[in-house]
Amino acid sequence: MTAAVEARQPPRLNRVALAVILVMSAGLIFAGLQMPALSITNFYFFSSHYSILDGIESLYRQGDRWLAVLVFAFTVVFPFFKIVLGLAALASAEAIPRLMRWLLDVTGSLSKWSMLDVFAIALVIVAVNGRVFSWSNVEAGVAFFAFGVFLSTLVIYRLKRYSARTLD
Repeated sequence: MTAAVEARQPPRLNRVALAVILVMSAGLIFAGLQMPALSITNFYFFSSHYSILDGIESLYRQGDRWLAVLVFAFTVVFPFFKIVLGLAALASAEAIPRLMRWLLDVTGSLSKWSMLDVFAIALVIVAVNGRVFSWSNVEAGVAFFAFGVFLSTLVIYRLKRYSARTLD
């Protein structure tokens, strides 16, 4: 590799570290999807815990299939697809920098929709807390999911900044 091309590339350790962070964010998102995200208490005695995946399944079972598919796409597919694109961008950084920029542009567009389900959980909390003798609490699943999305977004942002410096 020539010195000019080498100077444009991120250090190998940096790319490896960013890839590890992306894989960690996938693990956090996966855990957050399965962990309790919301607990609802009725009449001080009856308490139920729901994960994000439980909520999607419940929507599907209740006949809201279109909404279930939409939430599944924004909650499960988009975050993982964004991570896969981020890993592909990291892999192409050295060999095909223009491909890296294109992948990052697509990933950046997807990132705008990654927190949609956290917003949906907030709406559910507001709706439940408005009922008599019912209240809800956010559980650890939301934190794991949100932190995973945040980490992946941070890595994509870092890669976009690098891409802008090297290709402009």
